[in-house]
Amino acid sequence: MTYAELTAKLIAIEKETGLYLSDTCVDAENATNPNCEKSLFVAAAMAAGERAAEAGYDINDLIGTQIY
Repeated sequence: MTYAELTAKLIAIEKETGLYLSDTCVDAENATNPNCEKSLFVAAAMAAGERAAEAGYDINDLIGTQIY
């Protein structure tokens, strides 16, 4: 899964659930290299995982695969 695909899935889940999971600006700030797809993906997965957990959800269950 690419960073763009992950972001699209997170946005779709947000629309279905009302959860806040995706923020590309925060991903760019948290990525060790904001020009690297893998770094952005890791930052997005970690942030979404923490946001989901705070709301009582498991991001892996929401996405349907293990990302975090």
